[in-house]
Amino acid sequence: MDLEEGLVYLQEFMRKKPTLLVGTGLSLSMGLPGMSQLLAHLEVRIPQLCDGNDAASSEWHSCLELIHEHGFEEGLNKITICDELLEFIVNETADLVQIKDLEAHYSIPNLQLSDYPFAKLLKHLIDSLPPDSQTLNVITPNYDHLVEYACDLIDINCCTGFKGNYLLKFDQENLKSETYKAPVFNHRGNVRYKRVPRVRLLKPHGSLYWQRINGVTFESHRMFNGAKRVIITPGSTKFKTSLTDSIMNFHREIANECIRDSNSLLIIGYGFNDMHLQTVLHEKLKAGVECLILTKWISPTAKELIKDYKQIIALEEGTHLKTKWYFNQQEGIWDDPIWSLDQFVKRVI
Repeated sequence: MDLEEGLVYLQEFMRKKPTLLVGTGLSLSMGLPGMSQLLAHLEVRIPQLCDGNDAASSEWHSCLELIHEHGFEEGLNKITICDELLEFIVNETADLVQIKDLEAHYSIPNLQLSDYPFAKLLKHLIDSLPPDSQTLNVITPNYDHLVEYACDLIDINCCTGFKGNYLLKFDQENLKSETYKAPVFNHRGNVRYKRVPRVRLLKPHGSLYWQRINGVTFESHRMFNGAKRVIITPGSTKFKTSLTDSIMNFHREIANECIRDSNSLLIIGYGFNDMHLQTVLHEKLKAGVECLILTKWISPTAKELIKDYKQIIALEEGTHLKTKWYFNQQEGIWDDPIWSLDQFVKRVI
């Protein structure tokens, strides 16, 4: 498949109202920390926090041995750690991500749409929604707010199910609903409600400003004393935590429903290593749903899927600003970096 044929195929694909699955590749491209930066941060901070706690220090030492042998996530999957050490890891992870997330937050008022390729992509998909289906589903395991910021930039409502002003509380029906209506006033002051497009953002691993006090989970842009963050970090407790937290569990259930109901899947910077979504993704791919993967580097797990399901088209970084593509159990090279979200938006959209 040459580049022109590929561009035609990609343009046709983008007309099919895909469900988006956004992984850490987007965060890394926007300057947020990856696993290596997180590990470097934890190696400094956790020993300080464990000072005087021999049991937690010993557990962390065991964690590090496994991490250095098997990798960050796989290493943590091989050990069960105490609640105190887990809380240290959760808080330090969130603090590190939050620093870079706030930088993105403060840059939004000065950004143009051309500065934010993901926002341009969202706008195109929103503008392409059919009149009878005005919700675009976006699923992300990321804690940051890059999707929310993109929605703000294009003036689109982003629903995570939380409603309110300063303390936002969770409303299941708000997240579950397929329709979002906004009030429209005429010159006489009479109101009617018009269906308007929105992004339904599903975050099965939690979010930076989700917090729990006295058993109640809410969202606030300031952390309260005594509040526990509602996020999942890699490790053996990951699956259990998501199931026992009602809000993350509900987000996971709706995310799986959205994948099951999808016409196509657009997957950006995601490595297919999340047990929460794997089963339904495999089911959908087995059923033949079209799938486009855009990423800097295709993970070994994703490469196995590409071999098994010939309808997947996957683009990754090639040498010398080129794109390596995989499709229909073939592969090749394009001379342009279409794998990059910026170039994808320029050439395809």
